Amino acid sequence: FTQMYDYTTKIFDVRDTPLLVHQTEEGHDIEPKYYCPIIPMLLVNGAEGMGVGWSTFIPTYSPVDLVQSIRKYLQDGSLPQTLVPHVKGFTGRINCCLGKVIYEGIIHRIGMTSKYRITELPYRKWTQKYKDDLLKKDWVKDVKDESTNTSVNLVVEVLTPFDDTVNLLDKFKLR
Repeated sequence: FTQMYDYTTKIFDVRDTPLLVHQTEEGHDIEPKYYCPIIPMLLVNGAEGMGVGWSTFIPTYSPVDLVQSIRKYLQDGSLPQTLVPHVKGFTGRINCCLGKVIYEGIIHRIGMTSKYRITELPYRKWTQKYKDDLLKKDWVKDVKDESTNTSVNLVVEVLTPFDDTVNLLDKFKLR
């Protein structure tokens, strides 16, 4: 048995319920065949995929930003604001340039040591795979994973500390 979250009624107007194609299974009413959201859920959930000769990547956007943009358009007909991609819980930076979305992680040197702390990975980069890839680098001495289920915390010890001219985001492939 499943139930919808309370916020669902804010996304799917209950006044549409009689218009939906309802389904039954084993004598019980189940979810409608489809729902009619009041905002474009493709932009909330994003999409990525491949087709024959084509690929697509639609980043995720904040529902709040979408609602504000749609309201503005409905009120005065002005074009929607340029939306910036949003990932819930992501603490790194999201940059848009030339039609591309660039997600940046977070790294800083620990004092004057040869250790660096990574507290955010780029969106859709997974901790274990990233750690395994780091350990293959000839300049990495050790990686300690102090991450939790909800936050990234990797301490990377390198053989020789990098000087201030080295771009750590590029060196550690955090972009």
